[in-house]
Amino acid sequence: MATYNGAKHLDQQLNSFLNQEQLPDELVVCDDGSTDDTISIVEAFSKKAPFAVRVFRNPSNLGFIKNFEKALSLCTGDLIFLSDQDDVWYPNKLAKMATYMANNAAVMVLQADMHIGDEHAIPTNFTKLGNTLSLGLRSDSHTSGCASVVRKWWLTLALPIPEVSGSHDSWIHQLASALQVRAEIREPLQCYRRHATNVSNSPSSKSSVFLHFDSLKTYGLRDTTAGWRNELKTISAARTRLLDKSLELKAANLSNRLNPALNKLDLHAHTLESRINLVKLDRWARPPKAIRLWVQGGYRHFAGWMSLAKDLIRPRCVS
Repeated sequence: MATYNGAKHLDQQLNSFLNQEQLPDELVVCDDGSTDDTISIVEAFSKKAPFAVRVFRNPSNLGFIKNFEKALSLCTGDLIFLSDQDDVWYPNKLAKMATYMANNAAVMVLQADMHIGDEHAIPTNFTKLGNTLSLGLRSDSHTSGCASVVRKWWLTLALPIPEVSGSHDSWIHQLASALQVRAEIREPLQCYRRHATNVSNSPSSKSSVFLHFDSLKTYGLRDTTAGWRNELKTISAARTRLLDKSLELKAANLSNRLNPALNKLDLHAHTLESRINLVKLDRWARPPKAIRLWVQGGYRHFAGWMSLAKDLIRPRCVS
């Protein structure tokens, strides 16, 4: 668990650990310089918890990505569950996900769905995965660290998290998706609390209906090429990491997945570059190239026809 000024909601999340059908072996907390009662709440919890609670205070603020990286590196168990400081886990979460990992040795990263909740952690009928799919995105676009468990060996590949990645969630899942060692449980196993100070504010976290027209209106009428260029940097970092870790992959009997993973990353990068070049054109000149990219299967890595439609109506990018 990575914490930072989380006193307002922290108790409820900690108590949900105590209510697990299968208790954790340890809780590792890395605090990033909280100035509220976060540390005293965790220390009080450690006195009543029937498992080890280890608390680490960063001498200077690392930021949420490096704070999570530090917390991950300090865990000792074979299965490591990532936790935000403001959610609520359902009692069957640890047991269900641990059982899945025990029965699926090839899976390195597992993610469950989660209900979107209000600021009081009261669940709505909307889920993070359900929202992702309703946006027309593939299920592997749903990458939430707080709903994930990773094998400790996976940290050999994933750490350190490069600065270009943007988030620990997407980096951990992108590598696993490329190597096809990622899986999902489509049952919600926690409540994902939404409030004014959430770090993540993606549209898949909304607790209301998000129509296709809304997606086109919101994301089709602005220049997103800066985000695409950052994504290209992340893909390049992932490619480099996999090549650098080829010996580790061989030792884990995953070397046969390396070339397909590199090919998948290369295809994704090629499509992004094609989309960047496409939106440099005037709108009237885009349809032939966009249709060609569609026929080649490029848009299947994104939101299909909706991504195609957005590329046709986006403003012309001049950079």
